[in-house]
Order: sequence, then structure tokens, then C-alpha cells
Amino acid sequence: MEDLKKAIEEILADDIVKIVISNKIKKDFEYNKINISLKETKNKSFYQVEKFTDKQVFH
Repeated sequence: MEDLKKAIEEILADDIVKIVISNKIKKDFEYNKINISLKETKNKSFYQVEKFTDKQVFH
């Protein structure tokens, strides 16, 4: 898990607009796909995480 966190931190050091994590290996994992998108408002930029299950999307 630490390796994953380190890899994500290195990736986010660049100007990333969108990250998609899909094609799960373990079928018992709750989410089918995870999207991480850059959102911008007038005052700030932030990343929004969307987690997809079979029937729902969580923001």
C-alpha cells in the first residue's frame, strides 16, 4: 500500500487532469472503477474521486 501511495504522489507532482483505475483483479473488491479528476473553481483546484459499484457512483 505504501508503494501505491508513493506512486500516486509522484504522478500527482505533474499536471494530471484525470486518472482512471479499473479492471479489478480481486472480484471481492467493492468498486469496479475509480476516477480521479481535476476540478477547478474560481479560487482553487482540487481532485474529485468517483467510485463506481455495479449500481451506484460515490463522489
